Amino acid sequence: MYRYFLLALFLFACSSSKIQSLGDSFEIIRLKSKGGGSYITIGTYHFEDKQERTPAFYYINNVVIDPANKLADTTITVQPGDFKIRAKYISKLETGLDKLTISKGDSVYIKLYLKDDPEPLN
Repeated sequence: MYRYFLLALFLFACSSSKIQSLGDSFEIIRLKSKGGGSYITIGTYHFEDKQERTPAFYYINNVVIDPANKLADTTITVQPGDFKIRAKYISKLETGLDKLTISKGDSVYIKLYLKDDPEPLN
């Protein structure tokens, strides 16, 4: 319930939106924040069932983001610029974006869809 409240708050705090689907492993929703800050919010889902959440940790410009609640959306405040975003987890293939450009006042919601890794764990 709490994560839905945070997502609703995030979406209501932004004025205009633009959905941009760029591949089968991710979806990007671009919004403009009313306060002028720049934010990236990431949610991870199963590739096979795009409604079901999957845990993950992230690399954003080679910095590890390991959220305490890996099933909830993760929001970070950023400065404008270019970002490389990767998500991975045990038994999942790594996926992400090689270049995401954030401008001043952007709020970007990224849905990453993680595929199962066919390789056995050793």
